[in-house]
Amino acid sequence: MVMPALEDVVSVPRDAIARWRTAMALMAFVSYASSGVGSALVTDLVPPDALGHGMAAFNATTWVGAVVGFLGAGYAFRAIGPAESFLAGAGLMVLAVALLAPIAIEARNSRPASKAAELLSDREGPP
Repeated sequence: MVMPALEDVVSVPRDAIARWRTAMALMAFVSYASSGVGSALVTDLVPPDALGHGMAAFNATTWVGAVVGFLGAGYAFRAIGPAESFLAGAGLMVLAVALLAPIAIEARNSRPASKAAELLSDREGPP
């Protein structure tokens, strides 16, 4: 059975569907990119003996944050409108980066170099 195209099933303008597909592709990219960066940050901040617990907590907070975020966004859409809701979300992301930056810098400066960094520093330059 051949699946019909989305344009044939939903009666919306084609440019709206193109924008929707673009938005979904960008959301998927951001989701995968941020999960990799977040996992790397957790491995930098959590001691090696508690890494399993730290990664589990990080993954759980992703789902809890999604539920709270979707509920909050729905309320904000109704209360202040979509444009203002997206601006507030962007502001919260900037605030999160500003709050995490000093923690990440301190962790990087206080933690010894990783095994990979030690191995790379022991290597001699190219012949």
